[in-house]
Amino acid sequence: SLTTQPAFIQDRFLDSLLPEVLREWVEGESHATQTPADLAAFLALAVGSACIARRVVVEPRPGWLEPVNLYVAVLLEPGNRKSAVFADALKPLRELEAELIEAARPEIARAQSQRRQDEARLRKLEKQAGESGNALARHEAFELATALAEQPEPVLPRLIVDDATAEKLGMMLAEQNGRIASMSPEGGVFDLMAGLYSKSGLPQFNVYLMAHSGDDLITDRVSRNGVRVVRPALTCAYAIQPTVIEALRTRLQIA
Repeated sequence: SLTTQPAFIQDRFLDSLLPEVLREWVEGESHATQTPADLAAFLALAVGSACIARRVVVEPRPGWLEPVNLYVAVLLEPGNRKSAVFADALKPLRELEAELIEAARPEIARAQSQRRQDEARLRKLEKQAGESGNALARHEAFELATALAEQPEPVLPRLIVDDATAEKLGMMLAEQNGRIASMSPEGGVFDLMAGLYSKSGLPQFNVYLMAHSGDDLITDRVSRNGVRVVRPALTCAYAIQPTVIEALRTRLQIA
């Protein structure tokens, strides 16, 4: 038999808040996998959120704008088939990402090759200008350096990232025009949030906070160029075990 659902989930959430086509999928997925309907429902909402994030805003009243990117974490004990539901919910988004990558691959390859050639030419011009004081080489180097600075580095399109450090997540937001989804059926991302791989060992929540509210993300780094993302939109969806949150609470020493 199906897992018994709370009345809110059965009567209001599914019947009143979900459109018919989405409600039918949630009910079918829940029945097929014998899992709580709210698991499929929240993951489906997160996938929809990832598709429209940064392209749509909600205005509850004039002047009050809210982004639509959701942060979803569904907690279930082991053996509840959450990974299967997670895979089914994300399948359309992963298929779309694969199609976008395949379509963009030739153009991105050409653009990356052109940039490498331009960078090699720039190094040669700068060497000529520095060693011989060649005025023409100096002028061409300035022009080429300006052109390269104005062109974003070509990268393949991405819609989803699994486990990534906060620093990498900020870089990917910048590369993907300010929007991406962090989605995982495992809890490793929470260790990253807690600062597992950061040099300071301190929690790394800033990118998640800024990219939830749409506040501009500006990060300065010593070794590489800084990251600047205007109006970032990060969507998060995780299906994890409760012990992951308990471990995070212990690690952060939250009462």
